[in-house]
Amino acid sequence: VCAMRRIILLPCIVMTALLAACGSRIAPRDAEGGIVLKPLEQTQKVDDISPWVDAVEFVRIADDERTLFSTVVKMLLDDSGNIFLLDDQGRIVALKPDGTFLRTVARQGRANNEYISVSDIAVAGPEFMILDGSKVKCFDLSDPSGVRSIDIPVSVPCDALAPDGDGGVYLFSAFSLDPAENRSDADSLLYRVSAEGDLVGSYLRRTDCTLSLNNISQSSCGEYMLRPQDGNHIFYRLTADGIVPAYRVDFGDENIPYRYYFDVAGEDLMSYIMSPYYKMPMELHETASHLFFRVAGPEAREVSVVYDSGSSTGIMWENAPSDMQMQILGSDGKWFYAIMPETGGADDGMHGPLYGYVQKALSEKEPDAADHSYIVKIRFLKM
Repeated sequence: VCAMRRIILLPCIVMTALLAACGSRIAPRDAEGGIVLKPLEQTQKVDDISPWVDAVEFVRIADDERTLFSTVVKMLLDDSGNIFLLDDQGRIVALKPDGTFLRTVARQGRANNEYISVSDIAVAGPEFMILDGSKVKCFDLSDPSGVRSIDIPVSVPCDALAPDGDGGVYLFSAFSLDPAENRSDADSLLYRVSAEGDLVGSYLRRTDCTLSLNNISQSSCGEYMLRPQDGNHIFYRLTADGIVPAYRVDFGDENIPYRYYFDVAGEDLMSYIMSPYYKMPMELHETASHLFFRVAGPEAREVSVVYDSGSSTGIMWENAPSDMQMQILGSDGKWFYAIMPETGGADDGMHGPLYGYVQKALSEKEPDAADHSYIVKIRFLKM
């Protein structure tokens, strides 16, 4: 099956200030407009990230039943630094920057001001958006009674969303318009829908295997990124002016060949995932000085990459399967954000460099850390 649901495995001074806050841009660009990243040439593989960490801060999440969550699958930050978490049980938790309860965004139910289910979430200025089946529910964060709905005008299920900067949304679907033909290159993977529910654009034809997995992530300054959908490995910014190529990730000879899923793997998902290539770069986050993304490496080993935006160099490391609960999931102009869950002291000791560093630093600072959950803020040195 090619398409799947989520799997586990601004005058001049103002513009200058914004660019500084939202992150510098690595050069050079290629003919397609994306900034070229060559991790296997420009980064070094490490087993210990501590020499490259500038600072780490921990914010304890309040012991409050309203702040309980399971494994976090998405994190969002608003303009005030408030944090919104979506867990793997569909629970939405809203936290203040100090880790205390912020508010109930919306309640589950069938009323107009409620939602039935959550496929994805987004924040756009004062609105919190929930992708709820065939609708996008937009809740006014400044007015608990304020809500509007956008009816989705496409017939395929959508499972990722981003604001389009003009009151509408971008919607991602890995599903074919023709259920009997998953490999159709007539399929669009991304749709733009106006605030009135009109289809105003469609983008990116299917050319290879596309999975419903971490397709849209929030970067700093409220920007949203669409992860690469084929062997071209291009990250796109989703903007009010359309989709803009941002980065092209090039693993050279270890890039998965174009149309590998259809032409080599014989439409076998496991053969695609376990192939000896790098594929599916995802979860790109930026600060003013660095960028971070994850990628499925050879034999499905998960690899994290951090780039210094100024020097175009960085580090990369392999994550352990048990690290899934502690991943970089957000960023602002200064920090990358993660969540360290309550562990209750249980630990198999098998962790990758990021989890291991955070766990050690947290235990040294908070002796009872295993009994609480924390917002982790981490900043990297120039490289």
